[in-house]
Formats: sequence, structure tokens, C-alpha cells
Amino acid sequence: MIIDFVNKVIASFDNTPNGFSARKLSAFITIHTAVVMSIKLGTPENAQYLVSILLLFALMCLGIVTAEQIIRYKDGLKGGAAPEKKDADPKL
Repeated sequence: MIIDFVNKVIASFDNTPNGFSARKLSAFITIHTAVVMSIKLGTPENAQYLVSILLLFALMCLGIVTAEQIIRYKDGLKGGAAPEKKDADPKL
């Protein structure tokens, strides 16, 4: 079982179909890093921010959240449409 896991991890670096995907490996390493950093470096004041940043990176690695969605959320756009201009000419 452990040998099979190690073989799949090694096969991941060769892009063979027997290995794990890079997105899943990146997400796994990020989650593992978040847990270790939260235990070693986290304080009650900064633990929420530390975990949030690392979990966001893991979601981006898995493709669940895209950079475009983050920018739209940050800018306050809803539903993917640009906000309408109030002074726009309706005839155009």
C-alpha cells in the first residue's frame, strides 16, 4: 500500500496516467502546509487569516475557484456582468 502510493507520486512527475494529478498534489501539499503552519506559527489572532489564505490557494489549485471569480468578488460584480452606466444613451 505504501509502495503503491510512493510509485504513484513518482509517476506524477513523469505525467504518466498511473500517477496523481498535479492539481491534487498541489492542493494536498497546501492543506498539509496550512495545518503545520497553523499549529507551529498560528496564534488566535492570525490563525483565521493564515488558514484562509492557504485554503484559497488550495481551492485555486483544484480549479474550484478561479482568479477571475476572485477579481469579480473583490470588485463587487455579481453574475459576471459589468455594472451598467447610469448616464449611457439608451438609443445606442
